[in-house]
Amino acid sequence: MPKPVLRYWDACLFLDTLNKTPGRIDVLEELWYDLGQPNAADIAVTSILTMAEVAFAAEEKKLHALDSNILAKIDAMWEPPIQMVEVYSVLTLEARRMMRDAVTQGWSLKAHDAIHFATCKARKCTDFLTYDDKLYKYDGRFGFGVKAPTGKGTLFSPLPAAPAI
Repeated sequence: MPKPVLRYWDACLFLDTLNKTPGRIDVLEELWYDLGQPNAADIAVTSILTMAEVAFAAEEKKLHALDSNILAKIDAMWEPPIQMVEVYSVLTLEARRMMRDAVTQGWSLKAHDAIHFATCKARKCTDFLTYDDKLYKYDGRFGFGVKAPTGKGTLFSPLPAAPAI
């Protein structure tokens, strides 16, 4: 059996799952389904920082009203099969190095994105999955791919319902 591939999930993947974002939710539900399978081919990794970035659903923000059911869905996202990585000093120093490297290219890399990148690199993830197109220019720059998530085509065969998150 091949070794699972580590793929980093940026916070936007969790937000788009929560918000059931059209044009993205089908692929995300497929990825969640695949993660939950025995002997899954991929392992999803994210920083503990993501927990702060995914604070509320778009509907809650729009209505200025919080819903405890949505909070329960958010909290359920951090359970296995998602691997959570703590932020520690070595990661923050690597994030700073990445931010400084970006400046040499005339680019700007925000601290939270740099922490995500540093975590991805430290965990030796193959890919950094994101819908943030401003980050695609970093593809390959730090030793991993930066790209939008894609499905494996299993959406065209019958699948059980994705986990209720």
